Amino acid sequence: MASKQNSFESRAKPAPKIHPIWRGIGFLMVLLTPVLAWAAAVVTVEALKPSTDTNIRAFFYGLSGSITLPSWFSYIPHLTAFLRPIATHPDIKAKIVFSLIWLLLFSGVLSFLYAIIYRLIGPPRYGPLDVAAPRARTKRYTR
Repeated sequence: MASKQNSFESRAKPAPKIHPIWRGIGFLMVLLTPVLAWAAAVVTVEALKPSTDTNIRAFFYGLSGSITLPSWFSYIPHLTAFLRPIATHPDIKAKIVFSLIWLLLFSGVLSFLYAIIYRLIGPPRYGPLDVAAPRARTKRYTR
C-alpha cells in the first residue's frame, strides 16, 4: 500500500529521443550561417565599391580601409602578431558590418523556417492529459 508521500512505483519516463534532422538544422544555424553571412558580406562590399550613388559612397567611405592598431599593442608582441593580418585586411570594417547584417537576416529566415517545420512535424500542441480550452461565451457587462 502506498501512502500519499511515499510511492513505490517508478514514474520516471525516459527522455524523448531527438530526431537527427533537428541536429542538422542546428548545424545549419550555428556553423553554416556565419560562413554564408561572411561570404555575402564580401560579395556586398565588392558590389558597392564602384557605386555611383552619393549616399552609398558616403556610407562606404566611413567603413572602407583597414583598422589601425593602437600604439600600446606594440608592448604585447603575440597579440600584435595575431591581430596584424586581421587589421591589415582591406575593407575589414565594411565586411564586419555587412556580415552582421547578413547574419541577422539569415538567422531570422532560418529560425522562421525552423518554426514552420517544427509546427508541421513536431509533437502535438496538447497532450492527452491537457484540458480542452473553454468555449464559454460571456455576455458584455453593462450597468
